[in-house]
Amino acid sequence: MSLGVVFGISAFCLFGIVPVYYKSLDNVPAVQIALHRFTWTFPETMLLVLVCGQTKSFYKQAFTKSNFLLYAGSGMSMGASTVLLIWAVNSGYLLEVSLGAFLNPVTMVVVGVGLLKEKLRRWQVVSVALATIGVGIFAVAYGKFPWVAILLTIGDGIYSLFKKKAPLTPLHGLALESGIMFPFCLAGTIILESQGLGVFSHGLLQTDLLLVGTGIMTIIPVLLLVAAMQITPLYVMGLMSNLTPTIQFILGVAVYHEPFSMTRLTGFLFLWVSMAVFGLDSYWAYKESLADKHKGIATPHSDEYTVDVENGGFDNMDGKVRTFSLVESPAITK
Repeated sequence: MSLGVVFGISAFCLFGIVPVYYKSLDNVPAVQIALHRFTWTFPETMLLVLVCGQTKSFYKQAFTKSNFLLYAGSGMSMGASTVLLIWAVNSGYLLEVSLGAFLNPVTMVVVGVGLLKEKLRRWQVVSVALATIGVGIFAVAYGKFPWVAILLTIGDGIYSLFKKKAPLTPLHGLALESGIMFPFCLAGTIILESQGLGVFSHGLLQTDLLLVGTGIMTIIPVLLLVAAMQITPLYVMGLMSNLTPTIQFILGVAVYHEPFSMTRLTGFLFLWVSMAVFGLDSYWAYKESLADKHKGIATPHSDEYTVDVENGGFDNMDGKVRTFSLVESPAITK
C-alpha cells in the first residue's frame, strides 16, 4: 500500500468519524460549536503556518482584495454548512448527512454543467440519473423531502464555486478563511459567555477540551487529504472519498440506530451504483488524460481541487491530472 493511499484512507476515515466527535458535544448548541470551531481553527492553523516557515509568504500572498472577498464567501458558506452539519448529527439525521456526502461528487458535476458550462460525459449522465433515482426512493421511504441532505450538498456546491478560483494553497487558504471568520466568531462567543448562555469554562473540562479540539479536527484531515492528493492518482482519490459517507452510513444504522428500511436501502443502493459508475468514469478519464499527455496532446485542467472540510470530499469534475503543493501555490494550467 502506497503512502498516498495511507494518507487518503486516514483523511477520509477521520472525516467519516467527525460525527462521533460532534455527538460527544450534543450538550452544546450547534451554533456555539461552529463558533468555537472557527475561533480555534484560526490560531491553530496559523501556528502550523509558523512551524512550516510560511508566515512571510502567507502574508505576502493572502492579503489582497480579491482574496479577501473570495475567502470571505467561502468562509461564510462553510460556516452555514458547519452549523447545519452539527445540528443534523446531534438531531438524529446522520443518514441524511451520509446521503448528502454520497451526492457531493454528482453535485459537483451538476454545478460544473449548470453554472460553469462544463461538458458532461456520457457516464456522468448515467451517474447523475442513478443518484437522482436514489434520492427519490429515499424521499419516498423517508416520507418527506430529505432537505438536510440536499441543503448540505448545495452548501458544498456553493463552497466549491468559491474555491474553484481560490489561488492559495489549502493550508494558506484555510488560514485566511478561518482568519476572516475569526473576529466575528470570537465576538459571538464572548457575547454568549457574557450573557450566561455560553458553555465554555462553565461545565466539564472535557467539554472545554473538545471545543478547543474542533480546530484540530478540522486541520488534520485536510492536511492528510492534501498530502494524499500530491502523490495519488485522481481516480484512486475518488474511490477512497466514498469511505466518508460509508462510515457515516454505518454509524447512523449500526451505532446510533437511526430508522432504516429496505426501501431506504434500495435508495442507497442506487447511490452506491452511481458512485461506482462515477469512479469508473474518473478512472477512464484519468487514463485518457495520461495517454494524451504521452502523445503530447494538451488537455484542459481545472484550477484546483476543492477540499471540502465538512465531509471529506473534493471537486472531481473533469477527471484530469492536477498537481498540488501544501506550501506552494497550486499549479494552474490554462
